[in-house]
Amino acid sequence: MPFGPPSNTSGHVVHTKELKTVTQGLLSIAAQAKNAGHAVSIYNLFDAPWIDIVSLIAETKADVYGISSYNSNRRGMGAICSAIRQYRPEAHITVGGPFATTLPLETLRYYSEIDTVVIGEGEETFMELLEHLGSNRPTVGIPGTAWRNGEGVTIGPTRPLINNLDTLISPFDYYSSNIVMTSRGCPSKCSFCANPILWRKKLRFYSTEYCLSTFKKALARLPVPYVMIADDTFTANKNRTLKICDAIIDNKINILWSCSTRADAMEDEILRKMRLAGCQDICIGVESGSQKILNMMHKKTTPEMVLKVTHAARKYGMHVHYFMILGNRGETPNTINQSIDLIKTGRPNSYDLTPLQFLPGTEDWEHVCRNQRLTTDILFRNDFSDISVVRGRNKDFETVLHYVHCSIGTINGFEYTIKEREAVLGHLPKLHSVYVELANAYFRDGQFDKATIALYRAEDLGFPISNILLNQHACICLARNQLDKALHFLENACQYFPDDIVKSNFDRLINWIDNRAKGQTRPCMLIDSVRAQDFASTYP
Repeated sequence: MPFGPPSNTSGHVVHTKELKTVTQGLLSIAAQAKNAGHAVSIYNLFDAPWIDIVSLIAETKADVYGISSYNSNRRGMGAICSAIRQYRPEAHITVGGPFATTLPLETLRYYSEIDTVVIGEGEETFMELLEHLGSNRPTVGIPGTAWRNGEGVTIGPTRPLINNLDTLISPFDYYSSNIVMTSRGCPSKCSFCANPILWRKKLRFYSTEYCLSTFKKALARLPVPYVMIADDTFTANKNRTLKICDAIIDNKINILWSCSTRADAMEDEILRKMRLAGCQDICIGVESGSQKILNMMHKKTTPEMVLKVTHAARKYGMHVHYFMILGNRGETPNTINQSIDLIKTGRPNSYDLTPLQFLPGTEDWEHVCRNQRLTTDILFRNDFSDISVVRGRNKDFETVLHYVHCSIGTINGFEYTIKEREAVLGHLPKLHSVYVELANAYFRDGQFDKATIALYRAEDLGFPISNILLNQHACICLARNQLDKALHFLENACQYFPDDIVKSNFDRLINWIDNRAKGQTRPCMLIDSVRAQDFASTYP
């Protein structure tokens, strides 16, 4: 590779589903181009071997190459641009995405192969760029771009944001993905987030009708009826959220979904309606349990808001995830202990603790640059993936993280008890998902008869993901030592759709049966998740 892994790491990269999934922004740009009659190909090169990337470029005879850029892939982006220029010297190379948007001129200066930077929202800008190229007009001066001007670089006029998002061609007219967006932007101005730069502090919505159409189009292409709503704050507008949920319910769209939101943008009525409409998971940007830290972030939330929303969400059986940041500006042992107390009191089903990242364009970035005398050159001359508060202090952070986990008492989060799951059933007695989750609680407690009855009730009510039901039945049968039945359920699940969980469980069970015949007595452990996102596929 022309660029190796960062020198301070082992080169290991965690392959999350998000990294393996093409963003909605890129799919939307591709859909506009495809609708206009252009031939479009999309590739996710996140974990592709370099030799395969070079072969792909050598074989691809495109007129225009577009690359989405982030802090973490900027070096790979530069290497790919160099390879494109080597094999396709006449092609036009453009880059967009968060990194190029926040540092357009610097990106052009340091990566000489790039012709144009698309800044911010890219659909209209990219289509105008294609029109200029198609008619042999110069590509300079296009609003929303930066370009080369002789030996220098120039930034053009700002392009207005798209006023009516419903005018955009849906990515799902051409592509498959389980990620959807119903809005763009975020009303908040948090010190660590680059959204105010990317979306200019504006929040825009797709109409309820467009969202409903999006769900239908997405589901028509998906083997598993699950989508992740990737809005920054899905519940930013209460009435709109309720309308979308009502539309899903009224149109009998049998789907499970997840979303991200804020503690000050939810309440009991919204959460209940979301649950009835299929919401299984909510992710809350909590960040800290310290009001002092939250104020410094301009978060405009309180720990009390978080606890209130968490209680309401757990009332309806949702899987609650906290996003937390450690090492914030002003962090002390006391503020860390306040975060620990919040997690222990709120009892989220899962939580993340990540170090503060310094992203270009954010208030925190400006702060660290002033105090450490940094310039943006460090991003182009150094090999690290990101700048975070733990850079050069990894052992210290691991010590703090270990202390936090030990103090909380769990790394993963807090499971629902049977009593809590039965209480949820009292609030939502006709919701199929509630029975599946109750069945899982019964199974883990060894109450196999009750678990089986709950699964059959979920099936009667129309639970939409067969593999979750089949996988739970297999787990119960294995616990009862009914190996043939367990294999039968997993075989049926693999035939229906071979997702990662059922494939893994089937292989585990086959290997365990073989090893047991050879005298090995170690127990067989199957994955018993009932979360839809664990059974959903990603689309490269």
